Amino acid sequence: MTGVQTCALPISFFDEFVTLIQKELRKKYDVCVHAAAVSDYKIKRPRKTKVSSQLKTLVLELVPTQKVIDEIKRLNKNIFLVGFKLESKITKATAKQKSRVLFQKAKCDLVVANSAQGQKYSGYILNKRNAFLAHKQSRAQISKALVNTVGKIL
Repeated sequence: MTGVQTCALPISFFDEFVTLIQKELRKKYDVCVHAAAVSDYKIKRPRKTKVSSQLKTLVLELVPTQKVIDEIKRLNKNIFLVGFKLESKITKATAKQKSRVLFQKAKCDLVVANSAQGQKYSGYILNKRNAFLAHKQSRAQISKALVNTVGKIL
């Protein structure tokens, strides 16, 4: 892997996020690490003006968003795609089961299936054959393992 390009995308508004992803994927990137669980839902009726901080309560209705990860390979078929699957509790069995969807629908090359509860973290890296490449107990360790794994593959 020579020369790493990164892009930091603001995720404050889902539609802006989608537009920026589509724009960025027209560029030449070797790898896309897509960990965007924060974009699973969006506000059904966004306000056009500032919401007063004086309100006693505020009810926001959320609706599911499109799965951006499912579009990445369509927009850039040659990109090496790493997807994330966050679960409330992860085991080897659930890691395999939940990763299958990302391999099938999103055409991911690798999936990080993970769980984080308080200070407890567990993460697995799986390949397209749904084989385990790594299991780590911290975000730092899984990050290093992911970089090393992608580096060996590319």
